[in-house]
Amino acid sequence: MNWFVIFLATVLLNLVACQQFEKRRSSTVLPGKQNVQVSNKNQGNEKRNPATGRSFPRTKEADVKSFVFKGASELKGRPTHEAQKIQGPIELTEKEKIFFELIGDKVENLNEVTIYQRVVDKYRKNDDVALFSYVNLLLKRYPRSIYCDNALYLQGMLLFSQKKYGESLAAFQKILNLYPQSNKAVSALFAKGVVFKKMNLNKQALQLLSQVINRYPGSPESARAEIEVKLITQR
Repeated sequence: MNWFVIFLATVLLNLVACQQFEKRRSSTVLPGKQNVQVSNKNQGNEKRNPATGRSFPRTKEADVKSFVFKGASELKGRPTHEAQKIQGPIELTEKEKIFFELIGDKVENLNEVTIYQRVVDKYRKNDDVALFSYVNLLLKRYPRSIYCDNALYLQGMLLFSQKKYGESLAAFQKILNLYPQSNKAVSALFAKGVVFKKMNLNKQALQLLSQVINRYPGSPESARAEIEVKLITQR
């Protein structure tokens, strides 16, 4: 009987010792394993890198939505290509319809970049009829395109080279009316001053050139305007 009591006591002592050992081991973090330990509280929101064994938090759906909406709010007011396109049929003049039919250019397949490329090509070829048609097409389909002011400027310069000063002034003024904050506004204002000078309307030319100098100091157009003013006043 004594031997049975001794055996039972030994088994109980071993069980207690094993429990204490397991408790100490679970509370000990082994060296080099700190980044692998994940608490039960965050375990559902974390995943491990299979290469390094390190854990990093999962991206929550709410965080993704917040990022997307933040980006959308920052881009608010910047129209995309699709937003810029005017919906509905494009109203072309009879001259434009005849022109596009003759060259076989399907305008419904042209985006703003392609239309502007056509404008530049026709300007280089001094093809005023084609250039005007494509400029009008760009303004009608993409009135808020970043290419509109450049297209109008090329139209004004081509008219100026053809000594059609009145039409040239109208093209430059259109830039100032529709796109006053564009990078071509100062060029259009300076060009108007030069056109008036060519028309021997020095008073109007000096007024516009002075505006260029005062509004855009330090710009290339301002330096050129100062030269033009000296040439006019020295006459």
